[in-house]
Amino acid sequence: MVGYAPSVYQDVEAARRLRPNAMMLGVKYSCVLFPEIEHVWTQHLEQAKDIRAKAGRGIAIHGRPKMHQSRRIRWITAGKDSDLDFAWPDLHWIYGSSGFGAALWARHGMGFDDVILCGVPMERGGYVADIAAFKKPQADRGRSFAQPDVLQRWKGVIQGFAADGRAAGITSMSGWTREVLGAPC
Repeated sequence: MVGYAPSVYQDVEAARRLRPNAMMLGVKYSCVLFPEIEHVWTQHLEQAKDIRAKAGRGIAIHGRPKMHQSRRIRWITAGKDSDLDFAWPDLHWIYGSSGFGAALWARHGMGFDDVILCGVPMERGGYVADIAAFKKPQADRGRSFAQPDVLQRWKGVIQGFAADGRAAGITSMSGWTREVLGAPC
């Protein structure tokens, strides 16, 4: 599962050494970085058209239907179910960060037994330069992808999924997620 934190290229390179034939799935705009990513997860229907445009090629966009988006997303944004290629109503329980949400989709929706997070360290900071060129971090006065309190809340969500077993089979190449979920073998 590929995100777009600054560590993404190093993480993907290391993961490819471990699993050279693994399919690469992505979080939102990660398909811009790696042309082999053909399927991405988004929890933001309002970004689907832009993700597709930035990819510049055919990609399949997956997500929860609008009725399962957060209340704020459902009522404030212009995203529509028709912007998705695949809607996953059975994954209504996924919440928290898009990066970890994508890992849960890969594991519980797509059915992969082994999901390795790359570029999803869940640490304060921005995006890899290729993404930062068009998507500026908006939180923490432009220094991070999420406000500190939101990042802490998302970490709590991940710890909850780890505690109840739904994060089983998900590991990480770097950062806080590696500390909590472990490294792939």
